[in-house]
Amino acid sequence: MRRHRLSRRRRARRGFSLIEIMTAMTMLAIVLSSLAFLAGQASLRARQVSRNTFRTGLMSELTDRFQAMPFDTLDLYDVTDTVVAGGQRFRRAASVVIVEGSPIKKRITIQLSPVGNDADVQSAVLYRSRPSTDNVLYTP
Repeated sequence: MRRHRLSRRRRARRGFSLIEIMTAMTMLAIVLSSLAFLAGQASLRARQVSRNTFRTGLMSELTDRFQAMPFDTLDLYDVTDTVVAGGQRFRRAASVVIVEGSPIKKRITIQLSPVGNDADVQSAVLYRSRPSTDNVLYTP
């Protein structure tokens, strides 16, 4: 008879208790919410990297363009406009000024910032000099 009672108790205790299920669900909710937060942060970081990649490409294009221009065609100016790269809008400011005390040097300043976020500015400063008229190759 005693064996009979023990086997009934064992049969009745099969499976998980409500507390075990609630504990497992709570742990699962914590893990999934942590993963959701990390996925959101990764998405935000990917957008920032994408914006910086396009901005760096624009900056490189502009600096190369100013480096390739002949010195005498670099007129003094100050221009601000909006450009679009990769579906993102950037405010571009470029200026060319003569360096103080040197009539043969010009300073080119380029600034790029996402539209609506003027605190996030990427800048480049280039200096160009009038090329020497000496025969640098020493040819006749």
